[in-house]
Amino acid sequence: MKKVFIAISASLFLLTFLSTPSNAAPNTVEVSIEIVDPFTPIAGETIRFAGTLRNKTSASLSNLSLQLLLSDPITSRSTLNQIFSQSNPAELIPRGQIYQTGNLTPGGLGSFSIGINSAQLFSKGPGAYLIGFQVLNNSEVIGSSFTVVPYLPDRTSVKPIGMTIFWPVSAPPLRDGNGVLLDETIPNSMTGNGRLRNILNAGRSNSVTWLLDPNLLDLAEKASKGYLVKGAKENINGVFQNEVSTWFNELRTAVASSERFSLTYANADLAAMNRNKATSAFEQTITIARVLTENKLGFTTGGTVLLQDEFPVNKDVIGKANSFGTNVVVLPDTALPPVAGTNYTPSGTTTVVTPNGRVKVFLTDSLLSNLALNTVENASQTSLQRQRILSDTLLIALQLPNSERNIFVSPPTYWEPSNEGAFVFAEGLIRAPWVIRNEAWQVLLKDVSTVQRDDFLDTEKARNEELSNDQMSRLKRGQSLLAQLTGLFQQPGVINEEFATAILRSGSQYWQNSPSQARDFINDINKTLQTSRDNVRILAGNSVVLPSDEGPIPITIANDFSEPVIVKLTATGNPKFRFKTKELEPITVEANSKQSLSLISSVSGTSAIDVTLQLYTRDGFKYGDPKIISVRSAAYSTVATYVTGFAFLALILLSGLSIFRRIRNRNKN
Repeated sequence: MKKVFIAISASLFLLTFLSTPSNAAPNTVEVSIEIVDPFTPIAGETIRFAGTLRNKTSASLSNLSLQLLLSDPITSRSTLNQIFSQSNPAELIPRGQIYQTGNLTPGGLGSFSIGINSAQLFSKGPGAYLIGFQVLNNSEVIGSSFTVVPYLPDRTSVKPIGMTIFWPVSAPPLRDGNGVLLDETIPNSMTGNGRLRNILNAGRSNSVTWLLDPNLLDLAEKASKGYLVKGAKENINGVFQNEVSTWFNELRTAVASSERFSLTYANADLAAMNRNKATSAFEQTITIARVLTENKLGFTTGGTVLLQDEFPVNKDVIGKANSFGTNVVVLPDTALPPVAGTNYTPSGTTTVVTPNGRVKVFLTDSLLSNLALNTVENASQTSLQRQRILSDTLLIALQLPNSERNIFVSPPTYWEPSNEGAFVFAEGLIRAPWVIRNEAWQVLLKDVSTVQRDDFLDTEKARNEELSNDQMSRLKRGQSLLAQLTGLFQQPGVINEEFATAILRSGSQYWQNSPSQARDFINDINKTLQTSRDNVRILAGNSVVLPSDEGPIPITIANDFSEPVIVKLTATGNPKFRFKTKELEPITVEANSKQSLSLISSVSGTSAIDVTLQLYTRDGFKYGDPKIISVRSAAYSTVATYVTGFAFLALILLSGLSIFRRIRNRNKN
């Protein structure tokens, strides 16, 4: 393979690219720009562009030429964003001479390195310049690529913008009610080039504000001591225990010297919980979060964060969350956009007036935050991602060069970056000379933007993005089942405490895009709880006849648990006034046994009535399904027999008397 090398002196207004035979097709040569050095040039500096050219055909390419493409300075963020949705932006215009250059063998790879003086290249002042290279065969373009360079010749001409990078560390809530992992996804992501490993590496190498999911910290701590994974027939031992332990220890070290907050437990969908009146779950995901996070870390945090990636919440949710303990709210700026006519990017701080009072809110810049989703897997993509982020931050600074503003960025909670992608995203946000790093609390204490913003939009689309009403109903069902079970025992811990948090995990924002998996997850939990609940039940016949108007109803309570339980039995007639019974004291049923008792009751009236038998826990929760039996009194049957007999005898007597009178009357005649 013959290398292609291009070196252009600082005095030349030209660059490099190659060409192919006349029968070559467009995109025959793949152009990769891998180096832009420096990233942020000033006036007079020489910029070096370097990269590779790859022949994508099986034929040799010779007598190639290459040409520089250049745009005018771009000063609009929206324009820059639109340009990157195109493969061949119209803003790129050929500049300078065309130079004949080398050859490429079939499938061969060549390299180029080009130096250009920034003052000559960027003569039209500050802004973001598109730089491209196209490979030519005569006049036919057979390959091209472009990057972007932020240019600020005088760095003292703008006030630096403040930058806060929220760095969520969370994972899918894939643990069942017994703490068994559904698969190896999470432990595996802490190894090698795994998602959580990459997020940790990039976060500790840059100045970020950590947002930590207590569910993940709890999992990591427990799994570092060994863990089980659900298998086809039985649970199996996990294989990444050492890697989990290493990751967890490194995370604690990394966050110890940085600004850090707790997320709500499993990053709860508070909007769905609020709409469906799942108040207990709403409160618990907040109240346990900070305590659990600090317990696992071994040191304090700045509080608990309500974080929403893209689905807006409303004032009611924010206010209620704040009343339960969320002292930080992080929302996308699309939730509260600036009013129409705002022609610059304002500071991302505001105050929301809620039913529970005024709450300060951080608004993340959606355009910058969403750049985290770009694919970054090689040197060319890494370079382009860095240059694009740097360029966008420059355009923010140029909007109001004499105004200090604070920008907030947060990658999506469940993003899956490569190692390069995570690192360059964080680095690009704070590397520029027109950016200064700020901690969140530092900004919030001194700065709340006065820019007027639109109110929250409570749209049907937003509601549809929340967890469904059905999912919330199943969550509340799980909490009811668990409350019943935990109220049975004198000793705590008989029912795995993991079930309480597992139910909360079914309300995670993670499930918003996976409704069927969410339903399966909570159904498995509820099925297990239901099976356990059936261990304590009422045994009674379908009907009972009392020997008189009062008598005993024989009932047996079965306990299949390996621990004693305490229950209370009630009996209610329909209608109530026809049935009376003596109230029973709570009953202890020993482990793996049955307890028989007689319920002394009375029934009025001659017909049978339905009596509902119901168990309750000591805490007053209904336990299990009711048992309905039919009850009647034999006393009223006896009375009825006597009445019928007396009526029959009276009838006979009357009939006999009537016959006697007729006979006597005949004899007289």
